[in-house]
Amino acid sequence: MSKCLLMIVLLALYINMCFAIIIQIGTGNILNVCLPIEPTVNYSYSQSIYTAAEIGTGGSISAISWQYRINSNIFLPNNNQFSIYMGTVNRDRYFSATDWVPLDSLQLVFQGDLQQSWFSSVLPGQGWLTIPLDTLYNYSGTGNLVIAVDENMAGYSSNGDDFYCFSSANLNSIEYHSMPTDPDPAAPPPAYNGNPMSVRPNIKINIHPVIYTPHTPVPNSGSIDVSLTPALSWMSDADSWDVYFSQVNQPLQLVASNLTDPVWTPANNLSLFTTYQWKVISYTGSDIYPGIIWTFTTAGEALSAPLNLQATTIGLQVQLQWQPPAQGTIVSYRIYRNQQFLEECLDTSYLDAGVLPNQTYWYYVQAVNYLNQVSLPSNSVSATIPGSLPVWQMSFEEATDFTASIAGWTMYDLDNANTWPFNFTDFPNEGFPLSWIVFNPLQTTPPLTTITPYSGQKMMLSISSLNPPNNDWLISPQINVQSGYAISFWVRSITADYGLERLRFLISTTNNAVSSFLPLSTEPWLLIPATWTQISFDLSQYAGQQVYFAWNCVSWDALALCLDEIVITQALSNEDNNCPPVVNALIYPNPAKDWFTIVSEDKSLFDLNIYNLKGQKVASVKQMSSYTWQKDKDAPLKSGLYILKVKSRHHTKTYKLLIR
Repeated sequence: MSKCLLMIVLLALYINMCFAIIIQIGTGNILNVCLPIEPTVNYSYSQSIYTAAEIGTGGSISAISWQYRINSNIFLPNNNQFSIYMGTVNRDRYFSATDWVPLDSLQLVFQGDLQQSWFSSVLPGQGWLTIPLDTLYNYSGTGNLVIAVDENMAGYSSNGDDFYCFSSANLNSIEYHSMPTDPDPAAPPPAYNGNPMSVRPNIKINIHPVIYTPHTPVPNSGSIDVSLTPALSWMSDADSWDVYFSQVNQPLQLVASNLTDPVWTPANNLSLFTTYQWKVISYTGSDIYPGIIWTFTTAGEALSAPLNLQATTIGLQVQLQWQPPAQGTIVSYRIYRNQQFLEECLDTSYLDAGVLPNQTYWYYVQAVNYLNQVSLPSNSVSATIPGSLPVWQMSFEEATDFTASIAGWTMYDLDNANTWPFNFTDFPNEGFPLSWIVFNPLQTTPPLTTITPYSGQKMMLSISSLNPPNNDWLISPQINVQSGYAISFWVRSITADYGLERLRFLISTTNNAVSSFLPLSTEPWLLIPATWTQISFDLSQYAGQQVYFAWNCVSWDALALCLDEIVITQALSNEDNNCPPVVNALIYPNPAKDWFTIVSEDKSLFDLNIYNLKGQKVASVKQMSSYTWQKDKDAPLKSGLYILKVKSRHHTKTYKLLIR
């Protein structure tokens, strides 16, 4: 750059600064909301929206200021690499943790290191940090101003360093911060829980009211359903303009030059439901003021919303059905659950199997036509899933047929007597002294078809002793009981011809020795009907303890007692706990497929244990603040529901994760 040109640029900046007005928005004293940056971590990215009504004028923005309170000497060396973006948007709020304003809608206005001279006080201290922009931002005054701040310095300071913020009527801010991950503003990760937020940084905006750069486009940038014969116009204080125009993803073409009126109309009709981009360059004397690229989308075919969406609960699934829209050439439908995109399907029905018991879900559907045009949402419907969450299950399907030994389980035959043989079929270990045996009726000789397990092909059998009474023990592995747990199992007498079977169900909180067990029912024993019967016990009083369960057959000269489908469930609240534990983790995505990440929101270290529904620990990591599981690199996790237990030094919290 020549000295003459440099002087012109500096003079323009000086004139702009001299004639600028300073607009202050916010006088609050709120701290610790991570805006505009989070000084206590390595990296952060935030966006905040200030409305046109709050700013009150258009013009060229030359500087912005934030009000700070800095108590340490390490803030500036550890938090000084800023990138600042600005943009003008129609929206006045954020709607979800992923509802970032796209980077291609923003303009980079500052990138560099903070200077000590930009702080109004000596640090540590309080005052205003004023950052002169590298590039003037020409704000139209009619849209809302979004300010994005990307802090990239791999360093952090103390909890006493922060910026003052004020409460806002709408969800005007969104932020992400991380110790290990520097977010990419072009594809920022989901914001933390609690985002978006109804709070914004106190700010001062230096703005020059004369605007040569084109602004206030008609139609507004991002407009939809625009006429196929639009008259494009803009506002500018310049003398003349050039117009560039094309479809998106194609190079802009010069279509008009040296216009003296800020308006241009395409010579030919535009295409249906097509997005176009256009740009205007202003000229005043020898000065050039290029505008930003605006876009709009033309009207498509008439397309209405899907009709009569209905939801039906089928076990642990939700069946959705709806009718096609009254208007439109439909090629697919998009399913949304709890405001999040779920899946795209071709039919007017969908079965959602990724739901949990005792939870309520909301759904709506949108139609997509041959132009890839998306309809308005259908009516919303809800479905509440009944039941409790299974956290441990045993159906004996993986055990060896006719064995009297199962890994992890303990069996005692304390009567030590031969058992009654069956007259109508034969099987291994028949007639020998037995405690319990894994019984598969279809593998006997001949197959036994008159008695079937409650589920699957196998069940446990305690066969009557030739010298009564039976004294056969089946003892579970040690199980960690949590709040809301209950146990149930299915039993039956194989026949009532010789009298009903008798069962004692017991629990031990110490070890699996027979003498350590106490009965869970007040009766001496339970008489078991000759049909499958479910028996359940609440385990609330044992929450937080490691226990063993025992099924003790004490039948008197009957024939055989059947046991199947042992399940421990946990009653789930339909709301978050009123008193959240110290451990607070973010798990995403959930449901997951090839990967998932769990992050401690306050950066504290945690231990992670992952259990399947049988209560088996399948993965474990210790003392980490974040953990990412990848399908092809880490412990194999099959499709299904898993329980994640996150433990800090003094607290534990349980999460549910669905892997598809």
